[in-house]
Amino acid sequence: MTPAPPSVAHSRRAPFGLAAVVLAVAAAIAIGAWGWQMSRTPSLPSIPIRAEEPEPPPPDSSYVIARENLEITRQDLAKRLMSATDAAERQKILTEAHAVFADGVSRHLAPWWKDTPWDFNGTTQTPGQGKIACGYYVSTLLLHAGLKVERIRMAQQASLHIIQSLVGKDALVKGHSLPLQQFVDRIKICGAGLYVVGLDNHTGFIWNDGTDVWFLHSSFAGKRCVVRERANQSDVLGASKYRVAGYLSGNADLMESWLAARDVPTKLPSA
Repeated sequence: MTPAPPSVAHSRRAPFGLAAVVLAVAAAIAIGAWGWQMSRTPSLPSIPIRAEEPEPPPPDSSYVIARENLEITRQDLAKRLMSATDAAERQKILTEAHAVFADGVSRHLAPWWKDTPWDFNGTTQTPGQGKIACGYYVSTLLLHAGLKVERIRMAQQASLHIIQSLVGKDALVKGHSLPLQQFVDRIKICGAGLYVVGLDNHTGFIWNDGTDVWFLHSSFAGKRCVVRERANQSDVLGASKYRVAGYLSGNADLMESWLAARDVPTKLPSA
């Protein structure tokens, strides 16, 4: 075959070269437009996802059994408290109740909720099914532990009012604007047990197990689910400028209400 003259060969290749140029220009325009649009779109705070630490499996065979066992122990402690003959014996029983309550929520109930999806409007009462908001996570676990809280009403309050409903206005651990480690150190100084923490727009449990301090919550960040993480490594705790915690298992009045199965009314903002 006789080769085409150079001018003809060039004219045959031109459409492919032109197409490549057109595609490149279009891509550049698209990328530029995307970048411009992104610059105009408000971005949510970037909270990185840390590698999860292995969590011990629940010690009970089911969530129902965990609740039943905790209720049996609560009733036994209540009977012993009623039979106590002096202040020293009562204090001993209440101290035991502090530990049982904290252990019941943190070790026996909370692990069943792991990975339950978070949703701002989530209200499920069954771990692993449906979705749950942070306030409902707190009120539901307290109710399932045998504390007679108003699950729905409490869950819908700001975190400070949740805490004040449980321990009053004075028994608070405050850590506004403190470095996170200093806030965690305050929890360690206050003592082992279970706390409810209030943040800018979030709530959850803090559990001081006597060695480590953990944050148990239905998280809006990361995988957006119920998690347990070291408190001093929690990006959600660290990002909050407002921090206040109520020492639940260290509050004698609350523990007596738990043992006696007394109602715990929700403190409203106007109250």
